[in-house]
Amino acid sequence: EFVAFVDTRDVRVYNMLLSACAKAGDARAGFAAFVMMYDAGVAPDCRAYTTLISACAKAGDAEKAFETFRRMEMDDVEPSVVTYGALMDALSRRVLELTNKRRGALTGSRDAPAASLPGASSADASSASSAAEPSAPAALAEEIARTLRRCFALREEMDDAGIAPDECVLNSMVSACGRAAACESVAKDALRRAFAVYDEMESSRLTCDAYTYASLIAGCVNAG
Repeated sequence: EFVAFVDTRDVRVYNMLLSACAKAGDARAGFAAFVMMYDAGVAPDCRAYTTLISACAKAGDAEKAFETFRRMEMDDVEPSVVTYGALMDALSRRVLELTNKRRGALTGSRDAPAASLPGASSADASSASSAAEPSAPAALAEEIARTLRRCFALREEMDDAGIAPDECVLNSMVSACGRAAACESVAKDALRRAFAVYDEMESSRLTCDAYTYASLIAGCVNAG
């Protein structure tokens, strides 16, 4: 409401508005702010696009984050390492969402046979059979593996663009790997990748902080 009242063409004001949306994890409000920018004749810069991507990430919408990134490329706005950090964060959050869903699906499958106990209705038995079906966990496992591959494909895209990763990008990669290790079918590869990224941070003299080590430990625990 305040930005609408001010009615300015200063991109910095819209960037502050986008920052507020990102901190709130409100992607819908972020896109509304973008519409306001266009209506005011203000061209979004790298910071505006990056902040909107961050808002999508915090809202748990990785696909919207990447759609925004592709729009950024179409508008010939050069991404920064912070842009890639926001995208990597979106992927890491997506991995966490998928592993939580898979854990829930597997728990549901283990609990399902109880419906076939004496006294259970045929509808209950049918529901139990459906819940015990392994297709849902298997599909989620494949999605986890695909999302992890997207992390490293994004990293290759950074290399092609000549942008060196910083601690934020690599920490998000370690985090994504550690979270993916909760999925048995990708655990071994995910843990190997996590330590490979850690080794890169060490060799590049980037700071490995408490978050880095916590992500590595979580990966080891998740992989058993």
